[in-house]
Amino acid sequence: MAATSRRPDGRPTKVGRLHITWEIVTGPRAGRGRGQVFGFGWFDSPFGDMLVLGDARDIVGLAFRGDGRRDDVLRAMQEHWPRAACRPHQGTLSARVEALCRTGAARVRLAGTERQLQVWAELLAIPKGETRSYLDLARNLGTPRGAQWVGQANGANPIAWLVPCHRVIGTDGRIAGYAWGTALKRAMLESEGVRLASG
Repeated sequence: MAATSRRPDGRPTKVGRLHITWEIVTGPRAGRGRGQVFGFGWFDSPFGDMLVLGDARDIVGLAFRGDGRRDDVLRAMQEHWPRAACRPHQGTLSARVEALCRTGAARVRLAGTERQLQVWAELLAIPKGETRSYLDLARNLGTPRGAQWVGQANGANPIAWLVPCHRVIGTDGRIAGYAWGTALKRAMLESEGVRLASG
């Protein structure tokens, strides 16, 4: 499973209960999403308010409110798809989100640069209940001095929780930054049975 998940070559793959379509973006981000229409909705989740963005087939965005405002979270998600039409459409997403929260199964589409997709594939290879450091990921990708850009790609992950950027922590075992707050990141890791350093 891990070997397959590390080959984001555009072909659909399966990682656990996730069916993943990879989309390599080569042009400027400003044109991403042109001609596409996505619905979005807010849902209850084990980790508070959760924003889901998707079309008739795939989830393309997932984020949490954390301590922020819903409008700000939606705006940040729309920045990943600046030319797409994003419309409130909670009804069409409800069944998929219910199945996701109950079974962990979902169809997702990851769109990013080739380098970002490589990092996100590494995230998908981290087993539940385990963590990795940014340096670990950089080494796995053959660029041991690339921890900084690995961190940037990690922060740009558009599908939180499912693409488990929360499983990346500091080299010293402490929780590093998280877009929706380190308290949420800690809660997610502890729910997976990870024992964390204090502080």
